[in-house]
Amino acid sequence: MPELLPFRAYRYNPAVAGELAALVCPPYDVIPEGHREALHRRHPHNAIRLTLGEDLPGDDARENRYVRSGRYFAEWVARGVLLREPTPAFYLSQQSFQDPEGGERTRTGLIAAVRLEPYGSGVVFPHEETFARPKEDRLRLMRAMPANLEQILVLYDGPADRVLRLLDGVTTAGPSADFRDDLGIRSRFWVIRDRDAVTAFMSAFRGRRLFIADGHHRYETALLFREEMRTADPAPPEIQARRAYNSVTMHLVHVEDPGLLILPTHRLLAPFPGAEATAIRQVLKAAGHLTPWRLGAAGEGLPALLDALQAVREECAVACAWGAEEGGLLRMPEPPGGAPVDGLDATRAHQRILAPLLARAGASAEELVSYTRDAPAALAAVRQGKQSLALFLRPPTVHQVMTVALAGGRMPQKTTYFFPKVLTGLLFQRAEPLAMAEEA
Repeated sequence: MPELLPFRAYRYNPAVAGELAALVCPPYDVIPEGHREALHRRHPHNAIRLTLGEDLPGDDARENRYVRSGRYFAEWVARGVLLREPTPAFYLSQQSFQDPEGGERTRTGLIAAVRLEPYGSGVVFPHEETFARPKEDRLRLMRAMPANLEQILVLYDGPADRVLRLLDGVTTAGPSADFRDDLGIRSRFWVIRDRDAVTAFMSAFRGRRLFIADGHHRYETALLFREEMRTADPAPPEIQARRAYNSVTMHLVHVEDPGLLILPTHRLLAPFPGAEATAIRQVLKAAGHLTPWRLGAAGEGLPALLDALQAVREECAVACAWGAEEGGLLRMPEPPGGAPVDGLDATRAHQRILAPLLARAGASAEELVSYTRDAPAALAAVRQGKQSLALFLRPPTVHQVMTVALAGGRMPQKTTYFFPKVLTGLLFQRAEPLAMAEEA
């Protein structure tokens, strides 16, 4: 069963740091380069300086963005920019936003330190493949700055009533923070210090399963860091088991929360010799039933193509754009007896379209495939020759995510994009190598 632990978070001190809206940022892996620079310039204490620092001329093994992250944190604590909670606590966060159809939603999450469990233990379930490079990057950061700087978005199952009653009891009081971010999303934040409430939350999560929604790289990095710490820790096993490095901070949301939303993530294939329009068309035709689509001289046919994609039922399908003006709707019937992951649009697109083309290129997806949620921009990139192929996908459902995870499957990278992202900067947890969990 999952083991939730209250912890003493470091939080921005508004009297010194200023308004929280200027200090938070998105998770490190969804910040484009231009926005990264803007966040660094926005405020000298913006959380991006901890999670995604700048590379500077002359950086080496002794001085680099990872080392600077640790130095920034220490300086901010020393100067009172960051204050530590006096007692261990849980934290509650709500994000209210407008969905693509114009409806208002609110997603509610409990933030807690959760004991790390290996995959396969029946407690924590992944659903997506990961890349080696991001894990190497995050591990370098954790070595230089042992901390959970961002919360992993995790879904939990089981009856919702008991936890919801506890959450409702917290929100009857005014929040510790209330602000809007760059996207206009309203964020509210509460600190749960009451011992009885903390104990009740710990009890309410017994027997539940946890599904990683967003943050697979960070979770797997935390597992790697734990193993490194165990190897270096001279303490006996019973003391090691109580170390802070055994946990990671999670933003826990019920699987039936009305604010859960997954947006589509489209695929772009970079040009390479052999990726001409004729060759791509052949691969698409071999992948299933391809219906040509007129995209128009300015791409005005794209909305109708995406509507047609949404209307497909009972089979996998993707919309495609390649060449100067070519497009189509590709239906890919599912063979009988397949695993749950095989019934996903993203899986079928990777197996039947991207894999054959990558094999021709002699390259990996990490080298040639990029991802975007902006369908018009993806089409424009293909029309301008910057990309050879765009694949427009539908998002999976929360039910599909859980079904794949429970079956032990892994979706292709970047299959899910849970929106909104959990903001970075609401709180931080140090994970000093020899600190005890009760001190964290």
